[in-house]
Parts: sequence; C-alpha cells; structure tokens
Amino acid sequence: MRIAIASFFLILAVSLGAAGLASSPVRAEDIPLRIHIAEEATVHGETVNLGHIASFQPAGDPRVATLEALQVASAPAPGNTLRFNRQFLDYKVASAVADHGEDITLDTPDGILVRRTAQMITRSRMEEIFRDHILKNAPWPEDEIILESIRVPEDVALPEGALQWDLRENGNTDYLGNVSATLTFAVDGRQVRRVPLSCRVSITRDVLQAARRIGRGDLIRNEDVVQVRETTMRRHGDALTAPKEAVGKRAARSIQQGRTLSAAMVEDPPVVEKGTLVTIVAENAILRITARGEALEDGRRGERIRVRNLGSGKEFYTTVHAPGWVDLVF
Repeated sequence: MRIAIASFFLILAVSLGAAGLASSPVRAEDIPLRIHIAEEATVHGETVNLGHIASFQPAGDPRVATLEALQVASAPAPGNTLRFNRQFLDYKVASAVADHGEDITLDTPDGILVRRTAQMITRSRMEEIFRDHILKNAPWPEDEIILESIRVPEDVALPEGALQWDLRENGNTDYLGNVSATLTFAVDGRQVRRVPLSCRVSITRDVLQAARRIGRGDLIRNEDVVQVRETTMRRHGDALTAPKEAVGKRAARSIQQGRTLSAAMVEDPPVVEKGTLVTIVAENAILRITARGEALEDGRRGERIRVRNLGSGKEFYTTVHAPGWVDLVF
C-alpha cells in the first residue's frame, strides 16, 4: 500500500514537472535572428540603413533596433536609383552583423535596387515663378509686359521636406531686354539647388510720334503728332502717350518724323516773348508802382527774364507773372 502511494506521488511530480516545462515561454532572444535583404527598396533621406532594405525575424529580438540603424551606404540623388551587388552587401553588412552574434543568419540577394523619393519641381512651375516675379516687380502694368524666349531647366528633383525658394536677378533690374536670374531652392532651411533662368522682356503701349518733321521752336499742332501702339525693349520712362501732352507746346529741339516724343522734347510756350511790351509791376506792403517795359528774352510763368524800362532805359531782372505782366521785387 505504501509502495502504491509512493508511486502515485512520483507519477504526479513527474507530470507536474512536465507540465511546467511545457508552459515556459520561449523568449525572442533565445531564437536565432534571421535577416532578409530585399531585392528592391525605397528610401526617403540621404542614407541607406539596414532597416530600409531588410526585414528581421523575430522582430522582437533586442538587437533589431541597433541593426536597423546600421548605415549601409549614401542614398542616391533624389529621384534616382542605385544598385548594390552581393559583394558590396557582404562587405558592408555581413561583417557588421557578425559582431552582434553568431546565431544571426543573413539572406543576401545577388543585388538590390534602391530608389530615393523626391519632390519634383516641373519646368512649367519654374517658368511660373519667374513670370510672376517679373510681372510683380517690373514698373509697368501687367497688360503692357511681353515675356518671350523664356529659358528654364527641365524638371528638377529635390529632397522631400519643407520647400522654400529665392529668386535674384543677375544685374538687370530694369526688366527690359534680356533678363537673367538665379532661382535657389532650399529644403528644411538648407540650400539644395540653384538653377539659371532667362527671358526677353518688352513692353507694348500707346505712345506719341511725330507725324512730320517738327523744327525746333515750332508750336506743335494736332496734325503734327499721331498716337501709335509701340512694342519696344528700350526704356521710355518719359515718353508722351496722348496728343494733349504735346499739342499747344513748343518743340525744344528738332524732332524727326516717326520719332517717339518724350517730355524733354517739348516745352510750354513762353508767356512773354522777346521784344514784346510788358507792364512792370513793383510793389511791397505799402506801395505799388507800374511802368512800361520791353522783354529782352522769352519767359514762361515763374521764370526770371531781363526787361528794359522804356522810361529810364535801365535793364533789370523780373519774374514772369502772366501774359504781358512781370513782377519786380524791391
């Protein structure tokens, strides 16, 4: 009876021990680590790490985090690809992996193709940036500006991230004729690409031209000028644009037929002409004296001219006040 009881407890103890062994969990670190390198992979940054190109089994192995951060190579340029062969992978990966344990198995393909993502800036987008800059900064209305022969690069691939750009002209800030500039791209605050831009800029607008030859000193009449639409790459900041700006004025110089008139080519006719009789008015706060005189020069309102007093024969400078009237300060 005692033997039977002892046998029972022995069998129970063996059973409980076996049950305990069967229920003990298998830890990740107790399972050999297997690393499988893919045949293709995509990266977003400037480096290719092992975690970008490989999978790990079991993923819970405590060595995985360190191995994932292992740098394999520099990434290709944004938008480009690079191929790494088995010899390169064995050299860069196998030796480094071996340092983390003899139980690691590395599955290496004959080669791997790595692609790098990019944000693309299209040719049309760069042209739009250039065009908007000129239209915003040129000193003429947008509907008068003509942009031709716009030259920008083909599409450019930039790293992913927050994009900024800066456009600077290369010397020509008149925005007429040949205009060139440099467009600089930055990603996350770091300059990554500079591209050249160029175009030809002209303006089209109404201007006033001489309908015939106008001699110096001639009074300009309606039939002497014509309004035309002109396209030019020359700056005419003071070009006259309407007949009222010239008609009734005098030509300050000879103007050839077809020449665009500018403000410097015309002047107001004199209010007082040389040789005409004028009234000389001399006055102050308590006294006013008038006398007859002769203008010795032409003069416009507000100009100083020489006048001869007909009574005394003396000459002095006066200020033109109105037709036939000059002021003398005393």
